[in-house]
Amino acid sequence: MEEHQLSAIITFIDFPKAFDLIHRGKMLRILKAYGIPDMLVNAIADTYTDTKAKVLSPDGVTDVFHIAAGVLQGDTLAPFLFIIVLDYALRKAIDGRAEKLGLQTKQRRSRRCPATLVTDLDFADDIALISEEIQQAQALLLRVEEASASVGLAMTAKKTKILAFSQKKQVEITAIDGSQLKVLQDFKYLGSMMSSTEADIKA
Repeated sequence: MEEHQLSAIITFIDFPKAFDLIHRGKMLRILKAYGIPDMLVNAIADTYTDTKAKVLSPDGVTDVFHIAAGVLQGDTLAPFLFIIVLDYALRKAIDGRAEKLGLQTKQRRSRRCPATLVTDLDFADDIALISEEIQQAQALLLRVEEASASVGLAMTAKKTKILAFSQKKQVEITAIDGSQLKVLQDFKYLGSMMSSTEADIKA
């Protein structure tokens, strides 16, 4: 970003216990909306009905308790279900607004060659939102927070961080609850430092 003097703000969202918080009822409705056949949706619904668990601790085994939210840990289908639900939330927040909220990486040349825009980079629940300006980053964050909350995901403002590149004004971004997010000089995303590879080489 800095090498090409691009103006950008990246918001690294933290969803604590994301896989455990997905709203199951909404997950099933999203699967239907995505065109998954009713037979498969019904089979998944049966798998997620009346789920129970118990915990083995040093003091013995706990009583059985019901699990009402989240995808089933260890189930090979669970990551796909989670990704579909998260994809729905991001689409709900961004679709049709990418030009107003995202980072333009390539200018529009003609009607046949529209501008190329990036609004988010995603790997499972590691979400990085990308905008050009402060106002865009603020609007994008609030939209994603709201859409994510509608499917059971709650962002942790304390662990959500900001990286800013080539901004003329001081960057101040706040979460829905009014908490101001911390702006860092560098951030490790998916195992690599974002601003410079020097720290990775020295590690």
